[in-house]
Amino acid sequence: MKVRCTLSEVEKSYIPSIYLWTLKCDEETEIRMDIHRLVAPFKKGDKVEVEISKEMPHFVKGQDFAARGYVITKRIEDNKYRVLISLWGFLVVIESSSRSVFDEFEPMDEIYMVIRKV
Repeated sequence: MKVRCTLSEVEKSYIPSIYLWTLKCDEETEIRMDIHRLVAPFKKGDKVEVEISKEMPHFVKGQDFAARGYVITKRIEDNKYRVLISLWGFLVVIESSSRSVFDEFEPMDEIYMVIRKV
């Protein structure tokens, strides 16, 4: 999965040093995720590309966000397809009206996530 998004919301979590990001992608897809302030290289309004793959995508150390994790579960709620991913305890929720992302991953798939500025 590769999609271009805008980092539309950055909120402080109740957990110290953690931010809640909302990435608005195409008309069909939104990504919400937890991220620690020390590894959050982007700011609100930035245009980014999000790549989630079973193989490690190319990334630039110190410039891009890169993490490894696992698909926790998949759900269909309110005519939306949701894929929940854990990046070593930090939650990523991909929500889409398109089934393509839902079909690409299965629970317990090991995945890599890279976010790069475009």
